[in-house]
Amino acid sequence: MDKIDRRLFEFYIKNWCPGRSVLRDTNLWLKDLAPMHGNEGILQAIKCLAGTYIYDYMPDERIRQRINQLYVEADQNYIAHLNAPESREVGKGQEAITMTVLLSMLDIVLTERRLKKPYNPRWLEGFRQGEYFLQATDPGARYWKNNNVQYNELRISQSIIVGRAVILAQPMMALPSPQTFNPEAEAGRFSWLLYGTEKDIGSNASPQLIYGKTQAG
Repeated sequence: MDKIDRRLFEFYIKNWCPGRSVLRDTNLWLKDLAPMHGNEGILQAIKCLAGTYIYDYMPDERIRQRINQLYVEADQNYIAHLNAPESREVGKGQEAITMTVLLSMLDIVLTERRLKKPYNPRWLEGFRQGEYFLQATDPGARYWKNNNVQYNELRISQSIIVGRAVILAQPMMALPSPQTFNPEAEAGRFSWLLYGTEKDIGSNASPQLIYGKTQAG
């Protein structure tokens, strides 16, 4: 990485991630997503996200040009992940989900890309795409039956980030039409939040608590 790219990545690690959580050991963005920077598309998305924050405070033309270039490159890599059949295979799709999360966070802060009503926000559509991939790659078992579950720390973190964004946005969204509402499909949504042991789903940003909010509605 050149000087600018190194600075963008360091900002993500040292500033952006701590801004999401004060607890370093359980910081999902730092502990689970940052180590995926070996993937070219993910690294591009990380640096673009960090650069957007830096440019707000220090409008340097070199940074603007670099983050625009990174956005185009990240978008191209993201499309490749979306179209890759393995992104929908059981137990896979980690790269597609992580890129979905990072680019959706970017859409939150890019005010010039915001859509007006009646369109849904880009960031919400992005996180819904993450929901789709989590559901498509879902092994199936639930609660504390570990024998049939293919889960890991990364998957749990991705589930928390995506589930929290989509579920907490629901009270502000219009109700679905009775003609298109599918109660069976709705009942099965977000079941991937119930991965793992009681400790896994009951602590920190508790996936079980987030899932419970969907049932309360």
